[in-house]
Amino acid sequence: MHDLQSEHSYLISLTETPKVPETLTWKKILEEEPFEGEHWEGVYGLPPGSVKNWHEPDSQSDVSSVLSLDSDDLDLDDSSESLPTPPRSPSPSPPICKPTHDVRVSISHRKEVEELQSRQYWRTEWKTRTEGISTKFDIGDASTLGPTLQNVLGKDGLGLPTELTHIQDRYIYEHDAVGEVLFALQGRDNIMLQWRHGEYRTSVTTPRLLHLSLASQASILTALARPCTSVQHLRDFISHVFKTPGGSKSKTRTPEAFANALDSEIRIWDTWCAGKLTLPRIRDTFGGSFFVLLDVVRTVFGDDYSTKAPPSTVTASLLDHLFIAMQKHLERGERIAAGVVMRVFIRSAEPLWGMVGRWLKEGMGVGDVDDLDDEFFIESNGLGSGAFGVGLLDPDYWAEGYTLRYEDEEDGSRKGIPTFFRHIAEPVLGSGKAVGLLKALGINTAQDQSVQWNWRPLAELVAKETGQDEVQGLFSVSIDTLSSLIHDELALYCLMTGSWLSNAIVEECDLWRHLGTIENLFLMMKGDAMSHFCDGLYAKHWSDFHFLNATFNDVVEAGTHVGAKEWVQSSLVRFSYRGSREKIAAKTVKALDGLLLEYAVPFPLTYIFTPRTLQVYGEIFVFLLQIKRATNVLERILVRGDDRKVGNELKTFYAIRSRLSWFVNALLNFLTTYVIHVQILKFHEAIREAKSMDEMIRLHNEHLDKLQGRCLLQSNTTALHRTIISILDMSLHFSEMFVAFAGDTTTHDISRHSLITKRRRTRGQKRARRDVIGFSQFMEDASDSSDSDEGFEDVVAPESSFSVGASTMSSSMDGGAVRLDKMSSELDALVRFVRRGAESLAGGTGDAAATFGVIAFTLEDWDI
Repeated sequence: MHDLQSEHSYLISLTETPKVPETLTWKKILEEEPFEGEHWEGVYGLPPGSVKNWHEPDSQSDVSSVLSLDSDDLDLDDSSESLPTPPRSPSPSPPICKPTHDVRVSISHRKEVEELQSRQYWRTEWKTRTEGISTKFDIGDASTLGPTLQNVLGKDGLGLPTELTHIQDRYIYEHDAVGEVLFALQGRDNIMLQWRHGEYRTSVTTPRLLHLSLASQASILTALARPCTSVQHLRDFISHVFKTPGGSKSKTRTPEAFANALDSEIRIWDTWCAGKLTLPRIRDTFGGSFFVLLDVVRTVFGDDYSTKAPPSTVTASLLDHLFIAMQKHLERGERIAAGVVMRVFIRSAEPLWGMVGRWLKEGMGVGDVDDLDDEFFIESNGLGSGAFGVGLLDPDYWAEGYTLRYEDEEDGSRKGIPTFFRHIAEPVLGSGKAVGLLKALGINTAQDQSVQWNWRPLAELVAKETGQDEVQGLFSVSIDTLSSLIHDELALYCLMTGSWLSNAIVEECDLWRHLGTIENLFLMMKGDAMSHFCDGLYAKHWSDFHFLNATFNDVVEAGTHVGAKEWVQSSLVRFSYRGSREKIAAKTVKALDGLLLEYAVPFPLTYIFTPRTLQVYGEIFVFLLQIKRATNVLERILVRGDDRKVGNELKTFYAIRSRLSWFVNALLNFLTTYVIHVQILKFHEAIREAKSMDEMIRLHNEHLDKLQGRCLLQSNTTALHRTIISILDMSLHFSEMFVAFAGDTTTHDISRHSLITKRRRTRGQKRARRDVIGFSQFMEDASDSSDSDEGFEDVVAPESSFSVGASTMSSSMDGGAVRLDKMSSELDALVRFVRRGAESLAGGTGDAAATFGVIAFTLEDWDI
């Protein structure tokens, strides 16, 4: 605006006749009053304002000269006010001369201005040299094509939109139109395309080209408007991201990096446009990269650039869509677009890559709830919050304190994890947790001289792999190559941290000692000590809490020799009983289900031996106790006396006892030798090769699942387990029948007199003899595999109904023989059912098939 005013003033001065300046002569000075006039100012040290008829300068040149003083001069004047001003010496005033105007110079300047105006094609009054001149169509002159077609067809005959039919008949040259389109590509104001309704489009003021028809020009400009619109939308997205307040939850580092990468690509675009005077091969230079990027923006962020999805989901979705778009164009051979998208992807993934590096270096925090970014694919569940990180001692802290983000709970998909990170996400999670746990244990891994932390940026990693620079080489990386690069880069860190923690667990936390204690205790690998404990347990009222723990302590102390290594710390073991029906303990082994064994595992071994795993160990322990209970009862049967009348029935009793003992001992030998012992050896061999805490936990869980399955304690073997319990219960009932028939005799007290004399019959024994048929009815029901587990205790009759008075046995020999035959047939049916089930399991394809083949082969001798 200032330049236009100056030019206008200059042109006016050319038209006016210049005034001849008056010259100052001595005659005029002498005619004036003393010290009057402007020329006396400053003479003889006169202060300002003392000269008469002096006035402030009011001309525009004087004002502009005053205003033209720069700030440095003003500052210098202000600083000099505090200094004393020396007296001014009178000096003659220089003559005032005004420049005279040369007419020739003025005309040349005017021609230059007119020449400049003739090039300002954006002015409404500007016209081409041939515009307005009626010319005929000349096939050798392309500039005659457009006007000729319009004169012949008219605007209405071209079938154009309404806005194009009302376009002004205003023309510009082609090179000027190219420059305006380049302005539009850079997002600047231009006269060819206008920004309306969210897109660049032509308008009624758009100038025309002489060598193009109106339709062809509209088609060309529409094609050029598409990249202009796409780039402008990307500029709006960048502006939206950078204007978002810093404290907003929706502002995360990955979208910021994505916007920064877009801005870098757009600046490359603008630089290219600024260096071009024409538009050749614009699609070959940039391809459809900006269309692809705009499509990614709209897919992830929507048309309004806002989304309600969690930050981790937005980050993963953005990176996944960028990678998919890159891969799609790379497969099509569109290397230009793939290269641009790949560069944007790498720069957008740098923040997430940095989060991974910080997680691997610093590890999980203890007591910090919000120590991770919301867009990171690992989240903290807050279990470690509180003073001094109390949650760290929770057995579930390792598994649940820090987890991968599962955004979709219905299908369990990991929407918060980018695709190229999913194959390494689990090791990264475990590695960070290992570093945090090592810090909590006070183990400093920084002292390891073999470790050198050298975290490289993702762009450097990819560029080094391709052997090219960052800008030119990134497009050549495929999704498989990038995934392999990331895996190879991170696997080393994960392997080192996992190895540190596994060594600390074994050496510093005594893993083998506590594992051996659990195996000796729960799996009864300490055979002599646990056998003594079982003998004491079965002989007394073991449902008492204090008796259980006192008995175990006595057994441990009795087995401790001078100089011998202690196999268990009694203070870490606690027994308890939660059963409610103590009276049925002598009638069914299911009464032992209420027995609980607890072992206080020290930290951090609680992450391996969790309450759930100890519960499974407890189930195996109770099952072994139930089998040993039946073995103990059968081994105690001893007959004395010389009553020859009952000799045949005694043979039947001993035949059934023999068959029961054979099955129970075969089952116990199978579980202890071919299941527990073999599986423990395999587990020890595998755990020695474990390289991380997660691998130890996984191996232990698999080991425990195999033990549980081979001990018939899982849901798929419920029928077999129930049948075995029925056989064990039959052993208890058989013992009661034998005691009722032959008297209460045991191998532990052979001095006691036999109670088989007829004279010592009691009224209760008679009732027991009459009711003994109830056992046969119970066993018949128990043999049905469709009964529920809860039906055992409900069907069991009171204690007196399963005892037989020995004094009445001789009067009903025939009835006793029938009952023994019934028991023998039921036992045979139950054992055959177990054998068929074992054969079915042995015929499977799993690892347990060979193990069950052993018991199936053993039970084949049942028919011999």
